Amino acid sequence: MDKNLAQNNKIQAGYKRNWLAIFKRGLLEVLPFLFIPILVLLGIYIWDNDQNKSAPDPITDTVVPDTVVRQQALEDNWERYTHRGDQHTLAEERLKFELTLCPFSDPDTWDYELSPEEAGMICGNITIPLFHEQPEKGNIWIPVAIWPTDELPKYPDPLFVSQGGPGGSTLEMYPAMFYASEFKGQRDIVFVDQRGTRYAKPALLCPEGLESWIESSKIDSDEDESTDEFASLRACRIWLEDYKGIDLAAFTTAQIARDFEVVRQVFGYEKINFYGVSYGTLIGQYLAAYYPESLRSIILDGVTPVPFDYLNRSDSIHNQILTEFINSCNNDLSCSDKYPDLEVQLKKTLTELDQNPREITLHDPDSSDTIKYEINGEEFYYFIISGFFRDNNYALLPYLIEQAEQNRFDYFISVKENEVFRNIGANPLYFSVVCAEHEPLVDADKNIPYVLPSMAEWENTSQEDNREECAIWNVKHSPLSLEEMPISDIPALLLSGHFDPVTPPEYGEQALESFPNGKHVIDPVGAHGIAFSDDCTRSIVESFLLEPSHNYDSDCLADPDRRSEIVPPSAFMVPFLNRQDVSDPELIGLFGFPLFMTLLMMVRGSLRDFRQTWKSARGSFLEQTVIENRFRLRFELATWAFTIGIFGLLLGLIVFIAQGHDTAAYLLADAYPGGVRWVLFIPTLLLFVLPIVVLSSIKLWRHTKTVSGRFYFLIQIFYCLGMLLYLGYVDLLFAWI
Repeated sequence: MDKNLAQNNKIQAGYKRNWLAIFKRGLLEVLPFLFIPILVLLGIYIWDNDQNKSAPDPITDTVVPDTVVRQQALEDNWERYTHRGDQHTLAEERLKFELTLCPFSDPDTWDYELSPEEAGMICGNITIPLFHEQPEKGNIWIPVAIWPTDELPKYPDPLFVSQGGPGGSTLEMYPAMFYASEFKGQRDIVFVDQRGTRYAKPALLCPEGLESWIESSKIDSDEDESTDEFASLRACRIWLEDYKGIDLAAFTTAQIARDFEVVRQVFGYEKINFYGVSYGTLIGQYLAAYYPESLRSIILDGVTPVPFDYLNRSDSIHNQILTEFINSCNNDLSCSDKYPDLEVQLKKTLTELDQNPREITLHDPDSSDTIKYEINGEEFYYFIISGFFRDNNYALLPYLIEQAEQNRFDYFISVKENEVFRNIGANPLYFSVVCAEHEPLVDADKNIPYVLPSMAEWENTSQEDNREECAIWNVKHSPLSLEEMPISDIPALLLSGHFDPVTPPEYGEQALESFPNGKHVIDPVGAHGIAFSDDCTRSIVESFLLEPSHNYDSDCLADPDRRSEIVPPSAFMVPFLNRQDVSDPELIGLFGFPLFMTLLMMVRGSLRDFRQTWKSARGSFLEQTVIENRFRLRFELATWAFTIGIFGLLLGLIVFIAQGHDTAAYLLADAYPGGVRWVLFIPTLLLFVLPIVVLSSIKLWRHTKTVSGRFYFLIQIFYCLGMLLYLGYVDLLFAWI
C-alpha cells in the first residue's frame, strides 16, 4: 500500500515536473518575442525623431495634387491677389504676365506634400524686351513666383529676391526656403529668375552629348573634338547662337536689372526691397543706379562690387582666404589642438599630389557606370577653395585635409561623382555676363606670398582657361556696364562672411563707399551668402526690413555658440552611410530582413521545443545523441550571435547617422563620430561566426528527417551568406580599416 502510494506520488510529481517544465519552457520561448517590438519601437522612435528635425510639413494628411487641382489653386491665388485692394497696375501692364504652374514642383526643389500652388504661390512668365533700349528686336520671357500675403499686406513694399551665378535659379532654391521660414504674413515676397536661366524662355542651356551632334553635323572647328578640352563650351555656343538663334549679347547685368524694374511695374508695386546674393548683389547695385526711386531698401549678401572684375582678383583672394583659414585654426584652441600642423599637412598633400597624382574611381550613383579620374595638386587646391563656399567650412576643412594626407578621398569622390554624373557643366549665362563685363584678364601676381609657390602657376592656368573660354564665347564688351557705382542714399545692408572665397569682406567695404546710409555686417564664421544661415543672421535681415534707417543690433554674431564643433581627426567616413538617411528604404530593408529571420527562428524554435516537451511529458520523446545536441547547441548559439550582431550593427549605424546629422560640420563633411569604427568591426567578426553556422547546419541537415527542418537549415545558411555578401557589396565588411 505504502509502495503503491509512493509510486503514485512519484508519478504525479513527475507529471507536475513535466508540466512545470512545459510552462517554464513556454515562458522562456515567449519572452524573446519581446525583443522584436522593442527593436521596432526603437527604430520607429529614431526614425520619427529624425523626421521631426527635417524641414517642416505645414499641413499633414495631404496628397500630391494633380494638375487640375494645382491649376485651380493657382487661379484662386491670383484671384485673391488681384482683389486685395492694393493693386494699381494698369491693365496693359498685367497683360505682360501669363499664369503658369510653378516649374519648381519636383521633389528636388520642393519637397513638401502640398504643391507650391496650394501653399499659396503664384507663378507665371513675364514678357520682357530682349533689349530694353531696342524693343523692336523682340521679346523673351522670364519666370516669376509670388508668395503674397493672404490679406492686405502689413507692409506694402514687397521683398524681391535674386539668386547669384550668373545663372543661378532663384526659383529652384528660395521659394522652398522661404516657405519654411517666418517671413510669411507681413509683405509679399517676389522671386525673380534671371533671363536665360533654367525656367526662362529662351533658356541658355545645352543638351548632353552636344559635341557628338555638332561633329555629326560636320561643323568646322579649329580643334579636334576628341582632344579639345573646351569642346563642350565650343559646341554649346554653336548650338545656342547658330542653331537656336539666340543673341548672347542680350544677357548682361544691365538688361537683367531692367528686367526687375519691369516686374515691379507689372505687379504695381510703388517701392520694393531688394535682396541679392553673390552676383545678385551686382544686379541690386545696378537697380540702385538706374531706379533709385523704385527702391525702399537693398540687401547685398556676399557683395560683388562695381566694376565687375572679380576674375582678376581671384588669385589673391584664394591665397588670402587660405592663409586666413590656417591662421584661424592656429588661433583657435579647439582647432589647433586637433590639427597642430595644418599648414604643413596641406603643403605636403598638395606637393605629393602634384608630383604623384592619385587615380580614383568614380561610380555613377544611378547605374553601374564607372570612370577613372586623376587628382593632382591643382585639382585638390581648387577643391579646398570650393569648400569655403559651404557654411561651417572652418569646422570641416581641417578634417578633409588630414584625410587627404592619409590618402583618403572619400569626400572628394562623393562631390566629384555628383559633378560628373549629374552633368554639372558650363553655365552659358555665366559666360555671357562675365565675358562681356570683366576687365582684361592679367596673370597672377607672383609677388603674393602664396601658401605654396605652385599656386601662382595654378592661378595662371586658370586665367589662361578663362581667356580661352571668353574667346570661344565671343561676346563684345557691354557698353552699358557700370564703370563705377554712383553714390546712393538708399538704405543698404551689406553682408559678408569672414571665410568667403569669392566675395570677401573687403569687397563689402569697397561697395559700402557708395551707400552712405548703409551698414556692413561681417559674420566671423560665415561663408558665401550668410543672410539665412542661422537665426542670428536671419534676425538681422528681419530687423533691417522692419526699419532700414534704424541702427539694428548685430551683437548675436559674436555668440560663441554659433561656432560649430571642429570635426576631429577621429571622425570616420563611410561611403555607404553618406548615401543613407535614418529613414532610407535601403537601410530599413537591411533592418527588415534580419527581423524576419529572427521571427522565423523564434517561431521554429518554439514549435520544436514545445513538441519535444510535449513528447517528453507523454513519454514518447526519443533522446538525441550527444553529437546531435552538441551541433544543435553550436548552431543555436552561432545563429543567435550572428543575428544579434546584425541588429547591433544596424542599430549602431542608425544611432551614428542620427548623431552625425545633428552636428552641422559632421553632416557637411559626410563624417560620423569615431565610435562608428567599433560598430563597423561587427561584420568582420561575423565572418568567424559564419563557418560555425554553415558546418552546424550541414550536420543537423543530415540528422533531420523532416522536409521543413532541412529547409529551415538551408534558409539559415543562405541568410548568413546573403547578409555577409550584401555587407561586402556596400563596403561595410571591412569598413573599419
